[in-house]
This record gives sequence, structure tokens and C-alpha cells, in this order.
Amino acid sequence: MNMTTAGVEHLQGNKIQLTVLVENSVAFPFLPGNLQGLLGEHGLAVLIDNGREQILYDTGRGRTLLGNIEQSGHRAENIEKVVISHGHKDHTGALLPLLQSRGKTEVFCHPGIFDEKYGKNGSRMNYIGVPFSVKELEEAGAVFKFNRKTLAVSERVALSGPIPRVHAWEEDEGSFFIRDGETFVRDGFEDEQALFIHSDSGLVIVTGCGHAGIINTIEHAVSCFGAKNILAVVGGLHLSGASAARLALTVEHLKRFEIDKFVVGHCTGFEAMCRLQREFKEKVMPLNAGAQLEF
Repeated sequence: MNMTTAGVEHLQGNKIQLTVLVENSVAFPFLPGNLQGLLGEHGLAVLIDNGREQILYDTGRGRTLLGNIEQSGHRAENIEKVVISHGHKDHTGALLPLLQSRGKTEVFCHPGIFDEKYGKNGSRMNYIGVPFSVKELEEAGAVFKFNRKTLAVSERVALSGPIPRVHAWEEDEGSFFIRDGETFVRDGFEDEQALFIHSDSGLVIVTGCGHAGIINTIEHAVSCFGAKNILAVVGGLHLSGASAARLALTVEHLKRFEIDKFVVGHCTGFEAMCRLQREFKEKVMPLNAGAQLEF
């Protein structure tokens, strides 16, 4: 195993359960395993239970997380740790309410999540960053664990650290920026981090938005853990609005890996979802609030 941080080699054990608590859409409630009554909103939050503790990956935009936790049968006070994938409000918007409901909580993230982030819409720059200050969050109970490298956050669960940009064609085409004084500079998403979950059967890769590029992310996971079967890629792939050339390259590179399941949504985009389904057929399923996955 070639992890860049000592202590990750103990990631092993039995089943791990993922519960999608926040997503743009909701799971069909009458299919076996899906939870009923959850609400959808633009954003993402996934609860990971490794049998020893519960870890929340992202929090959604802010309006549905606490209600969906209760509706799912989980309890906010049982969430031991929070991991933030990157500093956009649709992934951080419920962090303060969550902290206010449960108090002192370890929050793992890259320090760059607090950069002043904007999204470009035509000629307008809209603020889309974390809607709370570090001080507000710390006063509510956040104990920040800032990381700039791969880090074990729990048994069998590792935070990727910054993801190397090997494939330049996966870079964003200029929609996202960081304010630097009076100017705006392109956001390179150094803060973007995925979760790598190691089960007895292989790897599960969980992404927030995949701004670093899904191929870059998968290759980083493989480089960290060595040659392992990839059980699933779960989360947002940020292929919404991607060019036909980028979609084709993405599919071509995905075929290089042995991936059992793609559970994708949020910012993946309808066209990309359809393309993935055409190429990988029954391996592709939508990511919805209320879905439960076990590995």
C-alpha cells in the first residue's frame, strides 16, 4: 500500500453503509432499501457508517439535512465527524445548523474551503462559497482538522488530500473563481477532496463535485491503495455542460478501470448520466436522497 500518510494502512474490516441524506432528487420510496419521506435540494450529503462511527461527507445547501437525518432514522448526535469536500455552499450550507444541534464536532477539510468563491453567470459573479465564518463555526463547536495531504479520518476511511491534476482536459472551462482583493482568479479547486473507503472487497470512491476531474480522482485513489477492485464511484462528477469531446474522453478513460457500480448525480448532468448508462448499462444508477448502499 502506498498511502502518503502513516496510519492509513489499518483501513480494513467488514461492511460499510452509505446513506444519501441530501441530493438534488429523491429516491423512489417503494424500491427495497430506499428510505421514504426525505426531501431533495441542490446539494450533497452522504452519511458513512463503518461500524465504529458515523461520518458525514458534506452537508447540502442547508434546508433539508437535519430533517432528513431525523426522517432517515439517524440522529445528529451520533455523527462523530464531518468531512467537507470543497468550499461551495451547496456542500457546506447546513454545517452551522448541524453544529448548533450537536455541539463539539471534528470537521476535516482543506483550509482553502474558506477562500472567497464565486460562480460566473454571464457577466455576473455570484458568491457561492461557505456561508459562515470560521469564527461562527468554531463558536458552534467546530474543531477544524485542516489537511493538505492524504489522511485517515476513521477506520477504513481516508480523505484524499489535494488531487493531482494529471489530465488537463478535465479542468473547468472558466465558470468558477476566487476573489483576490479587487480581482477574480480562476479557482483551481486545491481544496477539493474525495473520500476513499476501503472494504474487504475493494475501494469505494465518494466525490462531492469532482471538480478535480473524476479520472484524476480515480487515479489518485489507485495510486494511494495500489491495484484494487473499485466497487463504486459515488457522488457528483461535474460533467454537466461538459463538451462532447470531454465526455468521450471521460468514458474512454473510465473503461480502463474495473468499476462495479457508478452511483452518480448532483452535478453529473443529464446528458452525462445518459452517456454513462449507454456505455456501462446496469452498472449505472442514480444518486438520490434516501438511497442506501452497502459495501
